[in-house]
Amino acid sequence: MPVTRPRSTLSALSLLIAATSCAPRSQGASSTPAPKPLPQLAAPVASGDLLGVAIDDSSGVPIAFARVMVYRASDMSNPADSAQADSLGRFAIRGLGGGHYAVRIRSLGYCTWPIDLRLSAATGFALIAAVHPARCQQVADLISCSC
Repeated sequence: MPVTRPRSTLSALSLLIAATSCAPRSQGASSTPAPKPLPQLAAPVASGDLLGVAIDDSSGVPIAFARVMVYRASDMSNPADSAQADSLGRFAIRGLGGGHYAVRIRSLGYCTWPIDLRLSAATGFALIAAVHPARCQQVADLISCSC
């Protein structure tokens, strides 16, 4: 039986800072490794744009060529727009109007839980989307995955 995960509600203010990298810490005598910098977005975020990076939530590695689907929250049967991430997991969906959206990121071997997003018509949005890997097992010639 698949495990369900609650929808995440994201705020524009908390994720607009996601487009900047973390400053490296001094290594000194500590054996703790420096944090990985956050992925950089290729362009500034304009009004009505959704720019982002899809990353594996357990390793932090970008998910190359993931499919990003954006749905109006009131109509989850028809995507409002979509894009394919590049080799570094970056994607851009331009010209969305203001409103309540659900973002789904699809890639082989990953779970596709929706991310709730409220986009103002006057602002853009930068998103680093952590995508959870599916648990897969192979029995004979059949591979079965669950979230």
